[in-house]
Amino acid sequence: MSQQFLYWGIDQIFSATVDAPATGIDGATFRFDIGLDFRQNPIQTVLNDDITASIAEGKLTFSLPINGAALVSALGYEGTHTLNWQLRITLSGSSVPLPPIQGSVQVKPSFGETVVIVGTPTVQGQLLTGPAGAALSALRVVVADDSGLAYADKDTPAHAAAAIGLTTQSAAQGDTVNAPLVAVVNDAGWNWDATLPIWLGNSGQLTQVAPSNGFSRQVATVLFSDTIFFEPQEAILL
Repeated sequence: MSQQFLYWGIDQIFSATVDAPATGIDGATFRFDIGLDFRQNPIQTVLNDDITASIAEGKLTFSLPINGAALVSALGYEGTHTLNWQLRITLSGSSVPLPPIQGSVQVKPSFGETVVIVGTPTVQGQLLTGPAGAALSALRVVVADDSGLAYADKDTPAHAAAAIGLTTQSAAQGDTVNAPLVAVVNDAGWNWDATLPIWLGNSGQLTQVAPSNGFSRQVATVLFSDTIFFEPQEAILL
């Protein structure tokens, strides 16, 4: 199963799990099919071949770093793209590659609008904006309530389907807060596991411990150990 998304212009890790080949993957190369040239030949761009892999129970899981700048150069404009990929293996002593392992991945834009609104909590463009209902810490998930913006919580049913944003700085009560609804966020103090999603926890906390009660709502994907793509998904009631 291939990773579902990559993100425009961001250094990140691509990973996929596929049926294991009969051989190892020493010397394998990874490439994206970018499109067709004027002769209708596939244009294949190798973005990085620094591949790590493991095989267990007949499945090959491999990963490699994807350079964001190379992705930008290959695609040409920021938007949603679907890229086909190939993992090519050539046995030692042979010049003929084996049939490639293939898949596809969607590249999503990482841009966001910036709209500043002061007053009653409002969803504007890609921001949840309003006064802090209480003191708020940075890098917490927030929701609008009667007091202003407050921490979202997995055990509060009303927050399951609400618009939620992520604070990017701390705020005192009454301060105007602009919390992105969708954003690429980096923090040097983070050390996220790239194999796990990020869920909403209690009191606005980001967590990689899957909720067992309340509701489960994935709010972000790990791009790198210190970088996430915040994009809340639909909640699942537990």
